[in-house]
Formats: sequence, structure tokens, C-alpha cells
Amino acid sequence: MKSIQTKLFTITRGLGKRAWLLTGALCILIPAVVLAASTTWKLYSFNSSGRALRAQKVSYETSTNTVSFTFPETADAAYLTSTKVGEFGDLTGKTLQGTASITNVAPGTTFANYPGCSGSSANPEVGLYFTTKGTGGFNPSVYWWSTKRVPLSVIINHPTALDTALEQGLWTDFYGGSDPAAFAAAVRNVTDWGVSFGGDCFYANGVGTPTGSADFSLVVTP
Repeated sequence: MKSIQTKLFTITRGLGKRAWLLTGALCILIPAVVLAASTTWKLYSFNSSGRALRAQKVSYETSTNTVSFTFPETADAAYLTSTKVGEFGDLTGKTLQGTASITNVAPGTTFANYPGCSGSSANPEVGLYFTTKGTGGFNPSVYWWSTKRVPLSVIINHPTALDTALEQGLWTDFYGGSDPAAFAAAVRNVTDWGVSFGGDCFYANGVGTPTGSADFSLVVTP
């Protein structure tokens, strides 16, 4: 089962991986199926210590519902998220939608993920992610990642749909599981959604462009 990580406020590095310890609230995301225009999108990247995430504003074009940013040089970009702009209700039977692309790629640009389970940085990917409302202590079934992960190399100058139906078996939780009852409950009360970046067994260990530069964009459906 593929290892999963979620963005948390306390992070430790070990054995070439970023290991997550849950100590605070997650950044907020929204489903494209009911998205209202928003200017609250932010990119969350690891700081130089790899132990915390920093937030920065990104471009949001309301006329095309497109959010974009320039990749950092280091493999630190982990989440592209937006704060909640409305109530989503029961999304049972719906599909989360977003079309990703990479443009303005400078000559000689390379893409990399933070090294994961095999120590490789050669497989950076992107995919959808959502959460449900959590209560009490840590619950792995609050956080869900689409199993459809798209290599960054595929979306260079080629807009690619990340769309994933909200169906059990197409998503994995924090520990890489997919309990049917927990997933059904999460879909009935989706609070946030967005995309995460990672690679080499991990869904959110960060990506970047160690050489050159390039822009990432995500078109969402209002």
C-alpha cells in the first residue's frame, strides 16, 4: 500500500523521508463541483528545516477559475489549497474536478520530488486531495488522497484532468487504507479539497525545479 502523508504543522525528517506528526489543523481545500470564485488560494511549502510549512499567496484568475504559481527551486511545494468559501453538503455520487498543467518551462528545467521510500527524486507527481470535518484527536479517516497520481512530466504544456469520482476504492486515507464506512461518511461532509505534490511512495513530500523554472496552474470548475 502506498504510504501517505498529510500537511501538518510539526514535521520530522528521517531516513530520507519527511515523517508527519499531527499537531494542528490542516490547510483548507474546496471541491470543484461546487466551487465559488475565490482569491484565498495559497501554496504551502516546507521551510528550510523541513519541520514546518510556510504559506504564500498565489495567482487566481477569476475569469477562467485558474490558480497558478511558480515552482520553488527546492522540492518543497506540498499543497495548493484554498480556504472554504461555502458549504458543500453531501457529495455522494459526485466527482472532484481539476485540470492541471505546467507552462512557461525554461530551457534546461528539471523537476524533482523530495526523496521518498527508495531515495529517488525522479518521480514528482500531483493529485487531488480532500478532507472531512474532524472532531477530537487525530483520525486518519479525515484525510483522503486520490489514487490517480499524474507525473509532472505528463502535464507540461498538456492540460490534464485530475478528476476523480468520490467512490470508495479510488481514494486512500492517511495510512493508505480505505474503510468503506469511513469514506462514505467523509464524502457526506466534505469540508475542503485541493491538490498535493509528492513522489517516490509519498503523496505530499514536496516537489520543485532544481534547475530552470516553470509555472503550475489548476483550472477548477465553478
